[in-house]
Amino acid sequence: MRAKVIHQSNLSAPFPITCGLEQGCVLAPTLSSLYLAAMLYEVPHNNPGVEMKYRLDGGIFKLARLKSRRNTNTELQYADDNAAVAHTHAELQQSVDNFHAAYTCFGLTVNKAKTKILVQPRPGENPPATNTIMDGTTIEYVEHFS
Repeated sequence: MRAKVIHQSNLSAPFPITCGLEQGCVLAPTLSSLYLAAMLYEVPHNNPGVEMKYRLDGGIFKLARLKSRRNTNTELQYADDNAAVAHTHAELQQSVDNFHAAYTCFGLTVNKAKTKILVQPRPGENPPATNTIMDGTTIEYVEHFS
């Protein structure tokens, strides 16, 4: 494996990586989180998502706790797993395209055989009959994750 470093907009010459972290090393989660956080900057800020309301105020008798904050979540990332959330098929396709481009930019590959879509329609509605495609491959729809 080889790497390059960017410093003050200058790209270094490639150099070999001769050592790494062993499985179970306490630094692995931290370095992985930093890498994924940097990768998420490549995802456009207008990526579709789902609005979530939350409170971080604590105390039960504070009037401020009645006010909630809003945040739009475009993904839920844990280690090497990613759950993209969207309201419509078009938003999901856009999100899939955005994340695939960001992963590719960082040299990551998506295991398309393990990538699945779980649709949770409103009560009484049927799931959409459209296909979601990643890099020319149709992603399988499932009724539950196992």
